[in-house]
Amino acid sequence: MQEITRKQKEILDLIVLYIQTKDRPPTIREICEEKKYSSTNSAMTHVVALCKKGYLHYNDSSSCRTKISLTEKTRKEYGFYSSEKYIHVLKNIELFCDHYLELEEYKELPNSKKTVHWALMKVRALMRT
Repeated sequence: MQEITRKQKEILDLIVLYIQTKDRPPTIREICEEKKYSSTNSAMTHVVALCKKGYLHYNDSSSCRTKISLTEKTRKEYGFYSSEKYIHVLKNIELFCDHYLELEEYKELPNSKKTVHWALMKVRALMRT
C-alpha cells in the first residue's frame, strides 16, 4: 500500500476507532464533526485518497447510510481479526450448541429462550458452510 499523509492517517485512525467503539464506520458528516471540518468535501477528499491507496472502500452507490468500509489489508494491519481466533471461537460455540441441545431442560424452556437455540443453530449452520 502507498504511504499516507498525516491527515489521512488521522482520518483512518478515526474510522478504525469508530468501528471499534460503535461497531460501524462513521459517515462523511460524522468525520467532519469529529475533525471540525466545515465542509464534507474536506473529509471526502481524504476518504477518496485512502481508497485510491488501498486502505478503504467507499460505495457511493450504496443506498445504506454507511458507505465506508476497511479493506482486508487495513483490517489485518489494525488487528481486527485473526482467522485462527475466529475458528477457535466458532468451534467452542459449536461445542456449546451440542451440549445445549442435549439438555433435558430445553424442552421446558419458554419461547424466548428457544430464540437462543435458534441463534445457536444458525451459528452452527454457518460453521458448516
